[in-house]
Amino acid sequence: MGLSGTGLETSNPNHRAFAHNGTLTAFDRVAPLLETGRFAPFGTTDSEHIFGWLLRRMPEFGQDPEHRASSPEPIANLIAAAVADLTTIAESFGALRPPKLNFLISDGTNLVASRWGNTLYWTYRTAVPDCAVCGLPHCDDVDDHYRAIAIASEPITDERWVEVKEGTVLSVGDSVTLTTRNLLAHAA
Repeated sequence: MGLSGTGLETSNPNHRAFAHNGTLTAFDRVAPLLETGRFAPFGTTDSEHIFGWLLRRMPEFGQDPEHRASSPEPIANLIAAAVADLTTIAESFGALRPPKLNFLISDGTNLVASRWGNTLYWTYRTAVPDCAVCGLPHCDDVDDHYRAIAIASEPITDERWVEVKEGTVLSVGDSVTLTTRNLLAHAA
């Protein structure tokens, strides 16, 4: 997944990280729907357009894009609705194949990811693994209470990775507890 978020008009650009692994099909026709208003993109990628669109939709889900969520639930609701909406929009604009919409969004406390059309994995960590490239851990301020959930499109270390089922939204809050739900149940 590639990170996005540096080219958007926002008073707090470092507040969120967004990644999108995939393609919004029929993007050339869908883009005008995604590029108006606050957080309009400066660039031309589908990822940047989607991120700005998600930020603009946050108030619909009880979220202020300038502040962290109190839990991952409103963000998970937004991502579930966005995947369903973008799939419907792409189809209505004549997309020849379904979009691939693996998203990851974090506000620094909460993390939400979706699997829609691509692979996605997660692993639980109680320690920082050594870098697979250089053998060093790269984190100095880790104590015995360290807990993390890492998410990637493919397993990237020798740790035990769990594949996320297709059509799933997963959420992680500050308690480092992972919850999942079916995207299709939200769209129904």
